[in-house]
Amino acid sequence: MRRLIIVVALMVLFGQVNLASAREILQGDTCTVAADTTITGDVFVACQQLIVEGTITGSLFGAALSGSISGTVGNSAYLLMWQLEVSGTIDGDLHFGGGSVHVKPTATLTGDVISASLSTRLEDVAVPGSITSIGYQLLEDGSVGGAISFWGTALAIDGQIGGDVNASVGDRNSIGASNLSTLFNVLFRIDLITPGLRVTEDARIDGVLNYSSVSEGEIAGQLTNPPVFDPVIVALDLDNQTDLNQSVNVYINRVLREFIGLILIGAVGLFFFPAQIQDPLYSIRTRPLPSLGVGLITFILSFAILFVVVVLLVGIVLLFAAVNLPDIAIATGLFSGVITLGGAGAYFFVAIYISRVIVCLAMGRLILRVVLGERLEGRWNYVALALGVLILAVISSLPMIGDVFNALALFLGLGAILTLVQRELDHARHPTPTRARSAGTLQIPPPILEDLPSGPGMDNLPDGFKWWD
Repeated sequence: MRRLIIVVALMVLFGQVNLASAREILQGDTCTVAADTTITGDVFVACQQLIVEGTITGSLFGAALSGSISGTVGNSAYLLMWQLEVSGTIDGDLHFGGGSVHVKPTATLTGDVISASLSTRLEDVAVPGSITSIGYQLLEDGSVGGAISFWGTALAIDGQIGGDVNASVGDRNSIGASNLSTLFNVLFRIDLITPGLRVTEDARIDGVLNYSSVSEGEIAGQLTNPPVFDPVIVALDLDNQTDLNQSVNVYINRVLREFIGLILIGAVGLFFFPAQIQDPLYSIRTRPLPSLGVGLITFILSFAILFVVVVLLVGIVLLFAAVNLPDIAIATGLFSGVITLGGAGAYFFVAIYISRVIVCLAMGRLILRVVLGERLEGRWNYVALALGVLILAVISSLPMIGDVFNALALFLGLGAILTLVQRELDHARHPTPTRARSAGTLQIPPPILEDLPSGPGMDNLPDGFKWWD
């Protein structure tokens, strides 16, 4: 039933689909369309792994953890999953949302590509239509008949583009992505390129290249029209701003804003919830690297999870509306909207602010312990918090390295919180058994209930006397 709801939600969300046109619903751990199989009509899938080796004459709608299309989809594909590889034919548009999509050179596309993912790669493949992408990176190695619209961090063009290119990219001088590239490759098998715009020597853009970024892109290809660069002014760039006094003022303002915000949240948290703020410090002190990894993975996956939850809720609301149940649709929409927004707001508040407050407290306590040589508690926690927040505010407000330091603090604190929550859940599921009484403990014998003959000296005791009382 749950997988069926997912399928129907995808149907309603991704387009005007005639419910009577559904020909096949696939669900289970692995959904496979074998090489010698032809399914007439649309296919709806909800599974852990999707494998399409055969032919689907209609559209493909689905949600899965991973998938591969080496066969043929006769119409458009609408897919939600973490990783997708396309080496077959999609005779329509490709709509994708998730972690990464890789269209290989053997693939054949006849329409547009619309992607919302961490990584979108079109490897030496022709796209007759346009490309619309939002995410970290878009890698276009083939040809595009229409335009490219991209909002993200890194855009690399190594082919022929027939239309305009409109992009918003990151700073190519940033070092944050290169530091995390190895980790992403090991954990998710996704290769991240450095931020910025890159147009290689083999590229050609027949339309207008219009892009915005902190720094100018690397453009070595052939452009029919001059590029249009819209520079983005960052809060602080000591190398590019000519007015040093203005730069220092901007930097000080950033430090003050960061310090005041974190110190207020941290002080309130220590006053009302001292145990909850200090308990995650144990994970930071004893398991910093595992906490960092847990926080990184969870923060990245939280966006995909939130996206899927919103898709499902919108699909359910539209489904109720489609079957002429407007009252239930409105009530479901209001209730689910409040719950989703409240839950997402609480999570990101903890992830962005509380996690960094915990790291600041850990830094401050470590410095005070090294300087004063003893473990400090009570009001000294407020001093440690202020010291740690000051350090974080000063470093995180610096260009380039500030973002990296801020991200590491966020991931470390979030991972420590989640590790503590997991430990508490394990204790609740598997409580520690009560210690058995040792063999040397004096055992009081149970009372004797039978009327046995009285022993010597027992015949002159008061009435009602019992020796075990």
